[in-house]
Amino acid sequence: MKIEILLHRASGDQQGRLVSVLIHNFSGPPATQDFREADLTDRARLDSIHRAIYPVMQRFLLDLAARKQKKLEDEAKRAPRPAPKAVSSPSSSQAAPPPPPTKPVPPASTRQQPPPEAEKEGGRKQETGKQGKYQSIPLF
Repeated sequence: MKIEILLHRASGDQQGRLVSVLIHNFSGPPATQDFREADLTDRARLDSIHRAIYPVMQRFLLDLAARKQKKLEDEAKRAPRPAPKAVSSPSSSQAAPPPPPTKPVPPASTRQQPPPEAEKEGGRKQETGKQGKYQSIPLF
């Protein structure tokens, strides 16, 4: 967002030169308003410039919010809507399909047991028949 303050050439007006305030964000038209220098001065030249910036900023932000809302509404109108699904209740003539068959689990006594582990010196265990991804290396 950019705020520009433009001081026009002195025209000899008793209220002072013309001061233009422009606020924009490079997307869409800017908000502008003209003031007289005397309206924005209390003790020093343009020491109350906030009196000019505040109302222009409010108008710009309201306009920006309205543009965003309109853009969202336009996008919502253009977006394809999913077709509503018809909800049918099961009638007495149609039976619910049976659940899919599950794989039977063998009893615990017939499950394959892991091979017994052999004791290695130092109280460490070593797998027999299978080598793991990593090899243990004794340090001492």
